[in-house]
Amino acid sequence: IYIMPPIAAGVFLMAVTNMYSNIAVYYKKTIFVMIPAIIAAVLNIILNFIFIPLYGYVGAAYTTLIAYIVLAGLQALFALILQKKKGNKHIYNNWLILILCVATIVLDMLALLLYQNIKVFAIHFALQSAKCGADRMSAPQRLTVKAHSKYSIMT
Repeated sequence: IYIMPPIAAGVFLMAVTNMYSNIAVYYKKTIFVMIPAIIAAVLNIILNFIFIPLYGYVGAAYTTLIAYIVLAGLQALFALILQKKKGNKHIYNNWLILILCVATIVLDMLALLLYQNIKVFAIHFALQSAKCGADRMSAPQRLTVKAHSKYSIMT
């Protein structure tokens, strides 16, 4: 479960990367797609060598997220440079996309805290429900349940 937030954020960032790479493809400047991809791949390999021995697959998920952030950022930067060279206005609302990227990453990371709290709440709720159910049983019902169960929580 701990790798889901960086994976989800990475999927969003890949969509952003594709948006900006379409600009380079449109202008037939695919070198502007290749360079950010190579930089992000090399960064991902280096970070994996460092963090996988320390953190295992969780480290790989987060290093891949970092590589996706770099890839999306470089792809956006190269698309903006290309648009400026061609004398065109910006196609996308870049500030809004940046805000959405940051919000997605932050909310995905906050999901880890939410998961921890939900897990604690669910355990607490299950224990309270079991206790409440035992308290509501009449004495003969408790004896019947106790007699048919090797391990009973109802005493």
